[in-house]
Amino acid sequence: MAGFIGERARRKQRNTIIIFILIIVGVLMFLVFPKLLLNENIPSDTLLPTEEEIASSESKADTEELELQIFQKEQKIIFRDQQINKLQKKIEILITENNKLSESISKQIADTINQNVEIENSKEKIEKIQSELQQKIKKSGN
Repeated sequence: MAGFIGERARRKQRNTIIIFILIIVGVLMFLVFPKLLLNENIPSDTLLPTEEEIASSESKADTEELELQIFQKEQKIIFRDQQINKLQKKIEILITENNKLSESISKQIADTINQNVEIENSKEKIEKIQSELQQKIKKSGN
Protein backbone atom coordinates (compact mmCIF):
# COMPACT_ATOMS: atom_id res chain seq x y z
CA MET A 1 0.00 0.00 0.00
CA ALA A 2 1.76 2.99 -1.20
CA GLY A 3 1.02 6.37 0.38
CA PHE A 4 -0.39 4.96 3.59
CA ILE A 5 0.31 7.27 6.53
CA GLY A 6 -0.10 5.75 9.95
CA GLU A 7 -2.47 6.92 12.61
CA ARG A 8 0.36 8.03 14.88
CA ALA A 9 1.92 10.12 12.16
CA ARG A 10 -1.39 11.91 11.49
CA ARG A 11 -1.89 12.59 15.19
CA LYS A 12 1.66 13.91 15.51
CA GLN A 13 1.20 16.17 12.49
CA ARG A 14 -2.17 17.40 13.83
CA ASN A 15 -0.65 18.12 17.29
CA THR A 16 2.25 20.07 15.83
CA ILE A 17 -0.13 22.17 13.73
CA ILE A 18 -2.35 22.88 16.77
CA ILE A 19 0.66 23.83 18.91
CA PHE A 20 2.00 26.09 16.13
CA ILE A 21 -1.41 27.81 15.80
CA LEU A 22 -1.65 28.29 19.59
CA ILE A 23 1.83 29.83 19.65
CA ILE A 24 0.87 32.25 16.86
CA VAL A 25 -2.37 33.20 18.63
CA GLY A 26 -0.47 33.70 21.91
CA VAL A 27 2.10 35.95 20.25
CA LEU A 28 -0.64 37.97 18.56
CA MET A 29 -2.46 38.38 21.87
CA PHE A 30 0.75 39.43 23.54
CA LEU A 31 1.55 42.01 20.85
CA VAL A 32 -1.89 43.26 19.78
CA PHE A 33 -3.87 43.56 23.04
CA PRO A 34 -1.45 45.95 24.76
CA LYS A 35 -1.69 48.23 21.71
CA LEU A 36 -5.49 48.13 21.91
CA LEU A 37 -5.30 49.04 25.57
CA LEU A 38 -2.96 51.93 24.78
CA ASN A 39 -5.51 53.40 22.37
CA GLU A 40 -7.65 54.37 25.35
CA ASN A 41 -7.47 58.00 26.41
CA ILE A 42 -4.30 58.53 28.37
CA PRO A 43 -4.31 61.72 30.40
CA SER A 44 -1.84 64.21 29.06
CA ASP A 45 0.72 66.10 31.09
CA THR A 46 -0.75 69.46 30.15
CA LEU A 47 -2.43 71.66 32.70
CA LEU A 48 -5.84 71.64 31.01
CA PRO A 49 -7.34 68.44 29.60
CA THR A 50 -8.04 68.14 25.91
CA GLU A 51 -11.57 67.93 24.52
CA GLU A 52 -11.14 64.22 23.86
CA GLU A 53 -10.32 63.65 27.51
CA ILE A 54 -13.28 65.75 28.61
CA ALA A 55 -15.68 63.93 26.31
CA SER A 56 -14.40 60.44 27.12
CA SER A 57 -16.89 58.12 28.70
CA GLU A 58 -14.34 56.96 31.25
CA SER A 59 -13.97 60.41 32.77
CA LYS A 60 -17.75 60.80 32.90
CA ALA A 61 -18.10 57.44 34.57
CA ASP A 62 -15.31 58.29 36.97
CA THR A 63 -16.89 61.62 37.91
CA GLU A 64 -20.29 59.96 38.36
CA GLU A 65 -18.75 57.30 40.57
CA LEU A 66 -16.91 59.92 42.58
CA GLU A 67 -20.05 62.02 42.96
CA LEU A 68 -21.92 58.91 44.09
CA GLN A 69 -19.20 58.13 46.62
CA ILE A 70 -19.30 61.73 47.90
CA PHE A 71 -23.10 61.51 48.23
CA GLN A 72 -22.84 58.23 50.12
CA LYS A 73 -20.22 59.67 52.46
CA GLU A 74 -22.39 62.73 53.11
CA GLN A 75 -25.35 60.48 53.90
CA LYS A 76 -23.22 58.48 56.32
CA ILE A 77 -22.10 61.70 58.00
CA ILE A 78 -25.69 62.92 58.30
CA PHE A 79 -26.77 59.58 59.77
CA ARG A 80 -23.92 59.61 62.28
CA ASP A 81 -24.74 63.20 63.26
CA GLN A 82 -28.35 62.20 63.89
CA GLN A 83 -27.23 59.24 65.97
CA ILE A 84 -24.90 61.50 67.98
CA ASN A 85 -27.74 63.99 68.59
CA LYS A 86 -30.05 61.19 69.75
CA LEU A 87 -27.41 59.88 72.13
CA GLN A 88 -26.73 63.37 73.49
CA LYS A 89 -30.46 63.84 74.17
CA LYS A 90 -30.56 60.49 75.95
CA ILE A 91 -27.54 61.51 78.03
CA GLU A 92 -29.23 64.79 79.00
CA ILE A 93 -32.41 62.94 80.00
CA LEU A 94 -30.42 60.44 82.04
CA ILE A 95 -28.49 63.22 83.78
CA THR A 96 -31.70 65.03 84.77
CA GLU A 97 -33.25 61.78 86.01
CA ASN A 98 -30.08 61.01 87.94
CA ASN A 99 -30.18 64.45 89.57
CA LYS A 100 -33.85 64.01 90.51
CA LEU A 101 -33.16 60.59 92.01
CA SER A 102 -30.15 61.83 93.98
CA GLU A 103 -32.24 64.74 95.33
CA SER A 104 -35.06 62.42 96.35
CA ILE A 105 -32.58 60.05 98.00
CA SER A 106 -30.95 62.90 99.90
CA LYS A 107 -34.42 64.11 101.01
CA GLN A 108 -35.31 60.62 102.21
CA ILE A 109 -32.02 60.34 104.09
CA ALA A 110 -32.64 63.74 105.69
CA ASP A 111 -36.19 62.68 106.62
CA THR A 112 -34.98 59.45 108.19
CA ILE A 113 -32.32 61.33 110.13
CA ASN A 114 -34.97 63.80 111.35
CA GLN A 115 -37.22 60.90 112.32
CA ASN A 116 -34.38 59.23 114.20
CA VAL A 117 -33.67 62.47 116.02
CA GLU A 118 -37.36 62.86 116.84
CA ILE A 119 -37.51 59.28 118.07
CA GLU A 120 -34.48 59.86 120.30
CA ASN A 121 -36.01 63.09 121.57
CA SER A 122 -39.30 61.35 122.25
CA LYS A 123 -37.46 58.53 124.06
CA GLU A 124 -35.70 61.10 126.22
CA LYS A 125 -39.03 62.83 126.93
CA ILE A 126 -40.63 59.50 127.80
CA GLU A 127 -37.74 58.67 130.11
CA LYS A 128 -38.03 62.10 131.79
CA ILE A 129 -41.78 61.65 132.20
CA GLN A 130 -41.30 58.15 133.62
CA SER A 131 -38.64 59.37 136.03
CA GLU A 132 -40.88 62.27 137.11
CA LEU A 133 -43.80 59.87 137.57
CA GLN A 134 -41.67 57.53 139.63
CA GLN A 135 -40.51 60.44 141.78
CA LYS A 136 -44.12 61.56 142.29
CA ILE A 137 -45.13 57.99 143.14
CA LYS A 138 -42.29 57.79 145.66
CA LYS A 139 -43.27 61.14 147.18
CA SER A 140 -46.93 60.25 147.33
CA GLY A 141 -46.13 56.80 148.75
CA ASN A 142 -44.01 58.19 151.52
